[in-house]
Amino acid sequence: MMVAFSHAGIAWHGYHLGVPAVVVFFILSGFVVASLLESKPTTFANIKYFYQERLYRLLPLYAFFALLGAACAPGWLQGLSWEQKGYAVFSHITIIPLNYQMLTPWLSAHMATPPAWSLGLELQFYCIAPFVCKTQSRVWLVFFLSLLLYMLASLVLAAPYTDWFGYRFLPGNIFMFLAGVLLYRIRQGVAPHVALLALGVSWGGGLTVLMVNSVLGRSGMPFVDETAVGYLFGLPLVAGLSRLPRKRRDEWLGNLAYGVFLCHFVVIWLMSSWMPVAQGGWYVWLTYGFCVTFMAWGGYILVERHFLMRRHAIRQLMR
Repeated sequence: MMVAFSHAGIAWHGYHLGVPAVVVFFILSGFVVASLLESKPTTFANIKYFYQERLYRLLPLYAFFALLGAACAPGWLQGLSWEQKGYAVFSHITIIPLNYQMLTPWLSAHMATPPAWSLGLELQFYCIAPFVCKTQSRVWLVFFLSLLLYMLASLVLAAPYTDWFGYRFLPGNIFMFLAGVLLYRIRQGVAPHVALLALGVSWGGGLTVLMVNSVLGRSGMPFVDETAVGYLFGLPLVAGLSRLPRKRRDEWLGNLAYGVFLCHFVVIWLMSSWMPVAQGGWYVWLTYGFCVTFMAWGGYILVERHFLMRRHAIRQLMR
């Protein structure tokens, strides 16, 4: 919901509230991936089932709201050449190119589901996760190389590279996903002391980024402070949540949150003609929050729930 309200224009002293929430999502995603991959032997069949389960998780609801977004987005694809229209459609179907939409500004202005850039990022992580997570040495190598790139981008480089390599592109943020993997391994008792040390180093790195940029007057670089805050709070938050007993409502809330993430721009566009979200006011934001939640619930009822049993069946096949 923080992502939805941040895109409605709600900020805190100019800071984007959605970025820390996305970082927490990266950590959670890594934890879920580890729970799927590392609780079963790494066989070809299990890797195939892992990909199937993750695609069933991401694609059906995304396709539903992408089509709805294409219908509701003001002037979607208008003013583009046929080549650009073809690439835009291809990008929305394959999703991964959306992660790089900032490299083609015209695509950024013609997104049917603007937050989907992070789904492209997540799909890239899914592609390599079974191979990175196969051995401890690979996890450590990728984790620390990514952490170094993130700190270089956040402490030295200027915009837009702070955004690209400190937040949006996989080489600079895969350590956040792998932090979730390490949290799962700690829970399972797999090299817990080494994993705790690695997480402590990365948490200290995030704190260093926040403090040094404040001293050097680099605060405000996109999205350096928000990403660091998201990691500093997200790591202990996910660690704490992982120790709570899992309940049935947790999965339902997770599915609802995914719908909120995907549908809120559709609500913004639909409300623009009668109650523009940008005008602000508590009644506008309350109406917006209700509409987003209701639409996300509708997406769950119409689409998501029909794929839950398939996902659970696939998980049972992983042995």
